[in-house]
Amino acid sequence: GNGFFTLVRSVLVRSGAVLQIDAPGATLRLHSAPDGFASIVAWGGVLTFSGAQDAPLTVMGVTDAAGTADADLSDGRAYVRVHDGVLATTDVRFNSLGFWSGRTGGIAVTSSATGLGSAQLVRTSIASTHYGVYLSGVLASTLSQVTVTGADDDGIVVSGSSDVTVDQTSVSDVAGDGIIVDRAAQKIAITGSTITRAGGHGIRIDGSPLATGPTPGGYLTLRPSDYTLTDVKISDAAEGGVLLLETDKAAVDRAAVEGSSLAVRIVGPANAVTVTGSTLSSTTGAGLAVSQRVRDLSVSDTAVNGHGRGVSVSDSRGTITGGAVGVDVGHPVEVVDDSRVTVTGARITGSGQDPVFVGAGSTATTSDLDLSAWTFESEFVTFLNNHPMMWLWLLVLVIPLVGLPLIRRRRRAHVELRKLIEDAIVSYGQNQLAAYHGGGAGAGADAGAGAGAGAGAVVDPDAGVAVGPPATGVRETGAPVGAPVGVPVGVAGGAPAAAEAPRVAAPPPVAEPRSFNDLRAGALAGRDFASMQQFAVAAVLEAGYPVSAIARLFRVPSWRLASWVESAIASAEDDARESVAATAPRR
Repeated sequence: GNGFFTLVRSVLVRSGAVLQIDAPGATLRLHSAPDGFASIVAWGGVLTFSGAQDAPLTVMGVTDAAGTADADLSDGRAYVRVHDGVLATTDVRFNSLGFWSGRTGGIAVTSSATGLGSAQLVRTSIASTHYGVYLSGVLASTLSQVTVTGADDDGIVVSGSSDVTVDQTSVSDVAGDGIIVDRAAQKIAITGSTITRAGGHGIRIDGSPLATGPTPGGYLTLRPSDYTLTDVKISDAAEGGVLLLETDKAAVDRAAVEGSSLAVRIVGPANAVTVTGSTLSSTTGAGLAVSQRVRDLSVSDTAVNGHGRGVSVSDSRGTITGGAVGVDVGHPVEVVDDSRVTVTGARITGSGQDPVFVGAGSTATTSDLDLSAWTFESEFVTFLNNHPMMWLWLLVLVIPLVGLPLIRRRRRAHVELRKLIEDAIVSYGQNQLAAYHGGGAGAGADAGAGAGAGAGAVVDPDAGVAVGPPATGVRETGAPVGAPVGVPVGVAGGAPAAAEAPRVAAPPPVAEPRSFNDLRAGALAGRDFASMQQFAVAAVLEAGYPVSAIARLFRVPSWRLASWVESAIASAEDDARESVAATAPRR
């Protein structure tokens, strides 16, 4: 009562019989519980469901008398199926039906041979079924103003059928493909339809033959043909908008496809495929991808936008005429793998290195391209922008490269310093050996004088007086380190005037020394030193270089070098006093 009817046993409509359920506004409940389910099956017969446009008939699977929809597929679920017969529905709503396979998937029309079954669905709503609509082997069938939502698998399946039209149909929120046209189906037209949020492709058409050679079943080896997509809108399909596999004479006309995956993908071998007046857009891939021996491809007056690539053509032949092809950054048109493409009158947008990229072995002919909205960007910069971490790695590599010359320069200075130390040590050892084997003090004195030149006084045996270090101009005690080189300074202790005889100062250096080899020239040429301290002091006192310059070269603090120089001056003055005292007559 109250417009609700419950079917508790399955109904079979045999060949030649007709079951017509015409009940506007009524609800037909099909028992569907763990203890069993009741289905409606026409085997060779005719099954008709009718409601009214403002009061549709509802057919649904329920688990109890209260009318709770059956959502559990594990124990089976009620379904509607027509085999080798006719299914006709008008103003009907199907809900919570089907399980397991396409034939038991909810609403199904099948046939043992093409042409024995047909379907006419008008203003029909199908929700929460396993499959939406499953058509196999049907002929001259039409789905008009059909709505499929919430299917557990594909929305609409057309397999092995011919002359099927899907018009003004909406498919949304299905787990599989929105509309799938399987092998051995031909003359399929999808017009004015919308597919949104499909878990697979929005529309997938597989035109590959059932067999590639002789088979026991005698299947055809020819590819079926004639597929048209007109005024279709596809958005947010997880695996891509449209996939055409081996589809001869396929036409995509005035389609609007957008999403995160490939908008339209055409895979050959296929002939005479056309895309006209469409808008194809992808945020993560190509707007249009063509591959594997597609011949006679024609893309005209179509706006294609992609990420990295707009139109990608691989191992195929075709033309692109008019329209617009754009990318965010990359190649608007990519021609690779022995492809031949002609691009004429297209507007190119985006940025990248090549508006039309041509790979090795491929050919692209271009003419009348509009590049006013195209910006050149180096491939290297594009790569770095697509991989932001590369900027950081580039800095990590560049900074050491910039520092390499400084490191090499410092290493050369260390090598020179080490060589000077080695030479000084070897020279000192040779002098000591010479003194030891000579057995006299003269050799030792010579060695000491050679080693200590510039640090102490030198005794003139003929004059019997002490003179300052050669060419130094010893300063008075307490004189500043920066006092002019070569100016005679008196010796403390009242030395005779002969001790203050003028000394010959070293000529001023031409320039600040840059290496130890520069110090080896001039006043220090041919000299050997027992230590680096003596070398540095001689560079200041004998060669006349500034303390700051020598400190930088020897890499010692200026104050330390200054103290060495003061000590050398004081030592020279003390030696001079002792020499004068030793030669003075006793009273």
